Amino acid sequence: MAGAPAVETWNSLERIPHPKIRAFAEYWQSKRAQRRAPARADIDPAELGPFLPHMYMLDVVPPGPRIKVRLLGTEALQSGGVDLTGRFADEVLPPARYAELQQEIDDVLRNFVLRYQISDLAWQGRPHARYHRLMMPLSADQVTVNILFGAQMLSVEDAQRLPANSVMARSAKTARRQATIAH
Repeated sequence: MAGAPAVETWNSLERIPHPKIRAFAEYWQSKRAQRRAPARADIDPAELGPFLPHMYMLDVVPPGPRIKVRLLGTEALQSGGVDLTGRFADEVLPPARYAELQQEIDDVLRNFVLRYQISDLAWQGRPHARYHRLMMPLSADQVTVNILFGAQMLSVEDAQRLPANSVMARSAKTARRQATIAH
């Protein structure tokens, strides 16, 4: 990805600047306990109330693996403007965007780490909003990641000033900061 920032390594969830995404990561951490990652069975939707609209779950489908959208929360769905549920990421994303995302996915799959990204979104050539995304592993067997679990949100100040029905242009996204969070 041309011009992308270097991937930083963080050793604490406290480094996550978005308070709701940090709380989401803390939820994941509490379910992980002493394991490499929690399993899908550990995640209770009843405990995820404020996160549900911003969540996503992506199935890791062998061989390959390929990434299939299992679930998109209402806000995550609205920000993209298209329902991708049940579709494979490599079939719906532009090749350059998929290649960028694949690097993050590979890091999570290989290393059982969390990946956090902050990006700036532009609308009609002008800065529009700051976008935060967290990707975390879920594993049924603690050997392979079978689900990517995450959340995506705007910065609090951006979310408060944007109309509820705004759609974000993915092609206008510029990564500002990327981090791998070791645990």
